Amino acid sequence: MIISPRARALAAAAAASALLLTACGGSDAEETPAPSPTVEASETVAPTEEMTTEEATPEESPIAEESAAPKASTTREPVTTGPLEGEELNAAGVAWFGAFCTGVAKATSFAGPDTTGMAIGEVTDTVVTTYQSIGGSFTETGQALAALDTAMNFENADAFAASSTSAVDEVGAVYTQGSETVAAGTYATEAELLKVVNATEASVVSAGGGDFGLSNLDDTVLASVGAQVPACAEL
Repeated sequence: MIISPRARALAAAAAASALLLTACGGSDAEETPAPSPTVEASETVAPTEEMTTEEATPEESPIAEESAAPKASTTREPVTTGPLEGEELNAAGVAWFGAFCTGVAKATSFAGPDTTGMAIGEVTDTVVTTYQSIGGSFTETGQALAALDTAMNFENADAFAASSTSAVDEVGAVYTQGSETVAAGTYATEAELLKVVNATEASVVSAGGGDFGLSNLDDTVLASVGAQVPACAEL
């Protein structure tokens, strides 16, 4: 089966849920390049290795330990699924992936707020509000997924759904905690704020926010999701 461009885009779109907040891109943050503050959510990229190593180390941050974002503690084994059993994804699969993609799209829509011309205090408030919105959105999505039937017609569907739902829940918790961490800090420059933002984003990736396990879906499943689930085709 040939995998459709929409199906391939699904995995890429989920990877964008590791939402590097673009609020911190001013001259004070030149040591850690960030995307333009006006970039739209669909253009938001995951943090690069350079953006989440030394710059995100709490001990080196001038903002003290209490402002360091929490590290994700959950370690998940990747769940690899088997091929689709039949020609199409069943009703349970369409419903589950529909809820997943709708939730990812909602969370992604909050990313990349325009902070052009804002003072550092306003940027900080924007980061807090954005992280609260993203965290709340992922938490709501996790709750919705947990209530759905996971009897999808491919091997290891139950394990995949459980792992992905757990990752969604933890990413929501990381962003919510990140909002509290940012709110508790005092930042003289955007460079200082960016250290905490990068630490939060690194924790998101560790929590499973890179792709929520979609890269482990069998190609036949991924193709059907892209073709059958309208919410996933829109991502």
